[in-house]
Amino acid sequence: MEAGQPLSTVCKYAVNQGLAGLEFCAGIPGTVGGAIIMNAGTADQGIGNRVYSLEVLNLNTLSIQTLKKDALTFSYRRLHLDNHLILGITLALSPGDPARIKQTYEDILIRKQHTQPMDLPSAGCFFKNPGPDRPAGKLIEESGLKGKTIQDAQVSLVHANYIVNLGHATCKDILALKQHIQQQVLKRYNIVLETEVITTGDGMKNE
Repeated sequence: MEAGQPLSTVCKYAVNQGLAGLEFCAGIPGTVGGAIIMNAGTADQGIGNRVYSLEVLNLNTLSIQTLKKDALTFSYRRLHLDNHLILGITLALSPGDPARIKQTYEDILIRKQHTQPMDLPSAGCFFKNPGPDRPAGKLIEESGLKGKTIQDAQVSLVHANYIVNLGHATCKDILALKQHIQQQVLKRYNIVLETEVITTGDGMKNE
């Protein structure tokens, strides 16, 4: 599949075909390529576990290559693959009981709808968890930042590790709120929150 395919579309297709392995990706925004680069997933697993191979453009040689799973290194919220552009992805999924796969997918989606702000635009979880017992959302909430807004960018009232767009937030607004969150958490806990979200270009100048 092409890297630009929406992850939600791929997940639904797999579910409808009775292919198991992507149910945990229910509700994760963005494209399949973006999900691979970020090794998107949950605290227990990432999509990197489901990659069979990647078709990439080597930016050093300008050649197209196919990289198998054993040539790829994934870690928490990251694929270690510099100077390459992902063009296509082959995933390794398993055939299973279509009804059970669909039920698992829907259960996960419903659970996320109750615990995550899926009714507003966001980039998913914004910050990495500093540790298994120090979730970023809890640190942000305990810093008194839940509901904090800069223009139309808001720390979600549902889950504090989400920055949502209330309607007209710009990249500048979101990055300003990100910086404010980092400053307040550093001041309270002496912890530097690292972002899961990757930005490119000089977004602070965007209007």
